[in-house]
Amino acid sequence: MKSVLGIGVNTLDYTILTNGFPIEDGKSLGYEQCDFHPGGPIPNALVCLSRLGYQTSYVGNTSRDNEGDVIINSLESEGVDASGVTRTAIEANKSFIISN
Repeated sequence: MKSVLGIGVNTLDYTILTNGFPIEDGKSLGYEQCDFHPGGPIPNALVCLSRLGYQTSYVGNTSRDNEGDVIINSLESEGVDASGVTRTAIEANKSFIISN
């Protein structure tokens, strides 16, 4: 079996569904739904390769909090070895995708 090692950035991607975008200097319109999913270019590629049958491992860092737990648990649930992840006092990387 082929093995793949990925080294790089992981993120927690927040997807926010809104009723519309505010006008410049206007108030926020609020949101209807907010979901989050682990992501990042390297973890996403490793999950895809794991699903295709490759043995995958990830090296990177993430936070020691619940967000870091979500990232690591997601990788492991997809068959990616996350034993190379370092847990630090930093905040997890985040991205925000806003759609109306």
